[in-house]
Amino acid sequence: MGTIIRLKDANFTNSNLPKLGDYGKLITDDMHAMQQMLSQSNYLDDSTGSGNNLVYIGTGSTPVDPTFNNGILTLPDGWASKQTYHQYTAGVASGNSRTFVLLIKPNLVRTNYLWRYKNTVVGVSMVLNSAGKIQAVFKDKVMEISDALSTTRWNIVVFSASETTVKCSVNGSHPQTIIYANNGGAPGAPNGEQLVLGGTGTQGAIGDYAYSAIYNRALTESEMASTFKAIKAWALTKKGISI
Repeated sequence: MGTIIRLKDANFTNSNLPKLGDYGKLITDDMHAMQQMLSQSNYLDDSTGSGNNLVYIGTGSTPVDPTFNNGILTLPDGWASKQTYHQYTAGVASGNSRTFVLLIKPNLVRTNYLWRYKNTVVGVSMVLNSAGKIQAVFKDKVMEISDALSTTRWNIVVFSASETTVKCSVNGSHPQTIIYANNGGAPGAPNGEQLVLGGTGTQGAIGDYAYSAIYNRALTESEMASTFKAIKAWALTKKGISI
């Protein structure tokens, strides 16, 4: 017969053991592209297999090229005219619904254009100002939509734009929200526009990047939270990055 051993007063109610929900689920529906940046030979390639690769374009005067080491893409400062950027090979679907996800440790020597459309007149751009706060830029509006990102630790940013609303979550925080109707109306819809990371002539994208994904729809708040948890677990397992 087996022996039952009873531990006196054992109580795991408030234990720190991980729960299934702690790991989240990576959302893949309507994913436009994903760069996991794992391999030196193809770190700009689309990990979904759809072929939406990032392409480095250095058009400025004596641009300083990016570097890639140990799963981290470093976009340096030092561009003479800042006309240096990465661009997706395929344009996006019509409409304003989009979600951007970044694993980033930024450099704040100047304003960073994290994501924008090639035609900056349409859609909403995702900008990081010199105070380290995410801004939503649309029409003639420049509006802060996050608390400050850390420049010494990694950050997971989930930035979601629908036809009516922009939401941003940093490191799993409850999303901060901007409603277009309360701020001059929605921007013009990008139709087939290409997406760009960086370079507008006076701004670039500077800092360390370890993951990027774009969706052709606005993730829900629960999906944003799940995405944060999934990327947090993935970053630690695959790259040793702790959030």
